[in-house]
Amino acid sequence: MSLKEDIEGMRNLREQAENLYKKSNQELEKLKGRIANGERSGDDILDFSIAYTEEVEDSIRSLDSRLKGKTGELVLVAYEKKKASRDMEYTEGGIIPPHISYDIELRLKAGILTGGLGLDIGKREITIPTIKCVFASNRYDDNFGNKFFNMKYELVDGPISSKPLEVLDLEGLMTSGLGRILDNITDIPIITSRVFVGKEVDDYFTEEGTISDAYCNIVDMLNKGS
Repeated sequence: MSLKEDIEGMRNLREQAENLYKKSNQELEKLKGRIANGERSGDDILDFSIAYTEEVEDSIRSLDSRLKGKTGELVLVAYEKKKASRDMEYTEGGIIPPHISYDIELRLKAGILTGGLGLDIGKREITIPTIKCVFASNRYDDNFGNKFFNMKYELVDGPISSKPLEVLDLEGLMTSGLGRILDNITDIPIITSRVFVGKEVDDYFTEEGTISDAYCNIVDMLNKGS
């Protein structure tokens, strides 16, 4: 075949691929509609992923597996949102390279695990079952603040319910992750979220071999609330 014929063949394949992509999206919307109307496949994680976005499926299955057999253990959802700022200095010799600091918002949810992972398709929420839940939050500058210092605490009834991006480890999915690449843009926040269970919670609160007072406060509140 000639080069021209090969180019035309490539273009035909690309057109077919685009048509298939459009058709698959149309079928996906139909499936979303069926799930919204109450139809189920028998696989809760699959149904939730189709209704929300397919990219979360592997992360939900991983979290579900990690929580199995951990009933009665402390579970923690840690969510951090960092926003960078740059301090530019001007001198006679030019501009000194900017110093980057982060304003960090920390939100923690902790409780004693009472069962397996729950998925609410209607609310688009992931639920970690607990009888009581401690909310802890803080806002600090990474250059001057200890993330566990001067935290605010609240004990509430019920499970830990969160939106997927607040509980799943989805760094590659979140557009805010562009902040790690486009370091010349400071108004894109960097979001990280993770679930810890059992000894992982102890390790999260341990700094330089010492466990944080925040851990003790959370455990004390849960014990008093039980």
